[in-house]
Amino acid sequence: MKEAFLVVQGGFAGRDGLRNKRSRRAALAALLMTAGPVALTAAAPAQAQDAARSFDIPAQPLANALTAFGQQSGLQVSAQAPLLEGRTSQAVKGSLSSMQALSQMLVGTGLTFRMVGTTVSLEAAPQAAGGTVLLGPVRVEESGGSQSAANTAATDPQRPTGPGEGYVATRSLTATKTDTPIARTPQAISVVTSAQIAAQAAQSVPQALRYTSGVQAEQRGVNTDGEEYVFGRGFRLEEYLDGLILPDVSYNIASYEPYNLERVEVLHGPASVLFGQAYPGGIVNLVSKRPTADPLHEVQLSAGSWNRFQGAVDLGGPLDAGGDVLYRLTGVARHSDSQIDHVETERYSLAPAVTVRIDKDTDLTVLGNVQYDPKAGYYNFVPSQGTVTANPNGKVSTSLDIGDPSFDRHSRTQWGLGYMLEHRIGETWTLRQNLRYTHIRDSLDNVFTYGFQPDLRTLNRYTFTNHESLGQIAVDNQVQAKFSTGALEHTLLVGLDYRRIDYEERYGSDFAGQPTLDAFAPVYGQSFTMPAYSGDEDVGQDQLGLYAQDQIRVGKLDILAGLRQDWAGSTDHERISGQVTKQNDSKLTGRVGAVYSFAGGLSPYVSYATSFQPTVGTGYDGSAFRPTTGEQYEAGLKYQPTGLNAFATVSVFHLTQQNVTTPDPDPTHTGFSVQTGEIRSRGVEFELHAHPVPQLGLIATYTYLDNKVTKSNDTENAFGNNLGKRPFGVPRQQASGWADYTFDGGHISGLTLGAGVRYVGSTYGDSLNTFKVKASTLVDALASIDLSGMGEALEGWKLSVNASNLLDKRYVAYCQSASLCAFGLRRTVLGSLAYRW
Repeated sequence: MKEAFLVVQGGFAGRDGLRNKRSRRAALAALLMTAGPVALTAAAPAQAQDAARSFDIPAQPLANALTAFGQQSGLQVSAQAPLLEGRTSQAVKGSLSSMQALSQMLVGTGLTFRMVGTTVSLEAAPQAAGGTVLLGPVRVEESGGSQSAANTAATDPQRPTGPGEGYVATRSLTATKTDTPIARTPQAISVVTSAQIAAQAAQSVPQALRYTSGVQAEQRGVNTDGEEYVFGRGFRLEEYLDGLILPDVSYNIASYEPYNLERVEVLHGPASVLFGQAYPGGIVNLVSKRPTADPLHEVQLSAGSWNRFQGAVDLGGPLDAGGDVLYRLTGVARHSDSQIDHVETERYSLAPAVTVRIDKDTDLTVLGNVQYDPKAGYYNFVPSQGTVTANPNGKVSTSLDIGDPSFDRHSRTQWGLGYMLEHRIGETWTLRQNLRYTHIRDSLDNVFTYGFQPDLRTLNRYTFTNHESLGQIAVDNQVQAKFSTGALEHTLLVGLDYRRIDYEERYGSDFAGQPTLDAFAPVYGQSFTMPAYSGDEDVGQDQLGLYAQDQIRVGKLDILAGLRQDWAGSTDHERISGQVTKQNDSKLTGRVGAVYSFAGGLSPYVSYATSFQPTVGTGYDGSAFRPTTGEQYEAGLKYQPTGLNAFATVSVFHLTQQNVTTPDPDPTHTGFSVQTGEIRSRGVEFELHAHPVPQLGLIATYTYLDNKVTKSNDTENAFGNNLGKRPFGVPRQQASGWADYTFDGGHISGLTLGAGVRYVGSTYGDSLNTFKVKASTLVDALASIDLSGMGEALEGWKLSVNASNLLDKRYVAYCQSASLCAFGLRRTVLGSLAYRW
C-alpha cells in the first residue's frame, strides 16, 4: 500500500500536528490492556551490533517520541503518518539496546516494527480473532544495500513523507525519482508540505510557492488567476503532476486545485536528465493526495473577500476488511468575484484515487481528476502610466476592468486519468510504470488594451479570440536496482519515458474600430466585433527519452551521475494556409554531483547539470532552429541539525541558457532570427524550514539573482533580448519569513497565531530597461483554533482566518512594456470552518 510516511532520520521528525482526541482514548485504553511487550527475535549478529545506550524519553505523543528516539539512537525511522495519529508512547529510561527501547516505547500502541540494517520501519501489528492485538516478532534483516519488500513500502518512492511532517521535509522524489533524503541530493530542492499549504490557505499552486526561495510565484499578479505562470531562477518553470508533465501549450496551461495536493516540490535548475525537454530554471512537481490506511473524513466551508464561497471535502480509508483496497476522494466547489470589476471565478474539482495491494510485492494506484472552471479568471493588462509612473489624470484603479463584461469570456475544462504501478522482485529489483492521459479545453474571448492615446486617459483596445483543445499521454517506465559492489552501495535507475501531445488551436484578433475606454470614467456594454480566425493549427508533438542514473554511497559520500538521450519531434499543420512544418531534435543531457554528510548534520555538495528545450522555427536559409540549452554549476550546503527538527539549504549557482533567438543582423534578412543569444543567471538562494519546538513553525528564505543577456545581436528591441540588459520582471532580490505558534495549554490551548512577510525587489519594466517597477513588501497573517478543547460537542472542529496582503498594499507585480503591466493582489481575507472525524 502506498501511504504517506513520517520519516525520522538522524533525530528528525515531523512537527507534532497529531493531537490526542477524547474519542480515541477509550480505544487506546483497550490497546493498553491487551497489548504486551514486543518479542524480539533478532539474529545474533544484529543483536551484537545493537549495543546498550542511555535512553530518557518521557511518555508523550508518538510522533514526538520517535523524534527523541531518533536523536538518542541515531537510527532512521520510517512510519506511515496515519499510524501515528492519536497514539501515545510509553516512557523509556535506562541503559537499553535500541530495539529494547523501541519495543518498550510501542507497548500499547498496537504497532510493531522491523529493522533493515540501521533503518526501522513501523507497521500495524496483526490482530487475532476478537480484535486482540498480536505483537509478533520484530524482523531484523541485513541491509547490504538491499531492501526488503516491507521496507520498500516504508520508503515508498511513489509517496514521500506526508501529513505530520509539519513544514520540514527531509525526503524528496522529484530530484532523483528514488525517494532520496534531501540532505544526500546534490541539487537545491524546496518542498511545500501539506501542513504549509493548509496553514497559509493557499488557493492556487503559485500561492503555495510564495515562501519558496528562488521562485517568483506570482510574477503576473492578478493575471495568475487566469494563467498560472511560475518562474524560477529567472526562467519559466513547467509543472508536473506525480512526476509526469502537465500540458503547457499556448493557453492550455493546467491549473491544478491545491486542496487536492499532498505537497509541492521544486527542483531548482536543469532537470532534463530525468524529465526531458524543460526550461533551465527547474520544474515544479505536484504530489496528489493518496489513499489512506486509516479512515479520514473532512469537510470544510470557507468564505471571504470578493464574495468568495467555497466548500471542500476530503475522504479516505480502506474499502475492505483486510486493508488491501484503499480510497481517497477530494473535491472543491467555489464561486467568487475578484479584485477586478465584473470578473468572477468559479471552479468545480473532483479527484478520486484507489490503491490496490495486488499481492505483497505489487501495488497499483489509480489517480483521476476532473476540473471545470466555467469562469477561469482574469487575464489582462494595464499601462504603466498611472500604475508605475505618474499620470496627470491620476492613478489607475486596481479594480479597473480593461475589457468589457458583454464580450469577455474565459472557461477551462481539464481532466486526467492514470495509474502508478509498482512491482518488487526480491530485495534488489523494483519495476514501475506511471501513466496518465490529460485533456484540456480552453476558451478565451477578451478585449485587450495596447496603451493610452496621447491624452493618457483613453485606452486603445482590440478584441482577441482563442479556442483550443489538447490531449496528452505521458508514460514513464522505470527499473530500479539496489545492490552493493564492495564498499559501494548503488541505487541504479534506468528509465524509458514517452509523451505525445495533440492540440488544435484557432485564434484571431481585430484592432480596427474597436471601442476605446476612458480609464478614469469607464463605460461598459459597448459593441465589439468578434475577430475572424487568422490562425487554425493542428499540432502534434512527441518526445522519447532513455535515461540512466546511479546513486553511489561510500561511507558518508554520495555521488550522483546520470545521462539521458532524447528524441523530440513536432508537426504543425496550419489549415488556413495549408502549410505543414515538421521539426525533429535530439539531445544528450546529463548531471553529476556529490555530497558529503558530516557529523552534526552538515552536508556540502557540488553539481553540474544540463537541459534542453526545442525551439520552433527556421532561419533565413530554411534550416530548423537548434534547441536552446541550459548549463548549470551549483555548490551549496545543506544543514539538518542533530536534535532539532529543521532543514536549511544555501546554494550558489551559475546558469546559462544558450542558443537564444535574436534578430538576424543581415539587413537583407529582415524578420528572421539567428541563435547567437545567451542569458546568464547566477545567484545565491537560502531556505530554512524549522520547528525548534513542536508548537513553533518557522520558514525563512532569501534570493539574490543576477540575470543578464550576455550575448545578443540586438541592443534596442522593445520585446527582445538586448545585450547587457536584464530580462524584464525578474527581481534582483527576494526574501520572505513566516512564523506561527500553537498554544497547547490553558484556556487558549489549540490557538494558533501566525504572520509572514514577503519582499519582492524592484524589476525592470521592459526589455530596454528604460523604467523600473518598484519593490513591494507584503504582510500575511493567520489565526486559527482547534475547538476540540471547548467540549465534546466541538470535537474535530477547527476555525481559521487567513489574510493575504494584510496591510492592503497597492502594488504592480510586473511590466513587460509601457503598455503591459499587471497589478498585484490586494488584501484578501478568508475564513474557514472545518470538521474532521
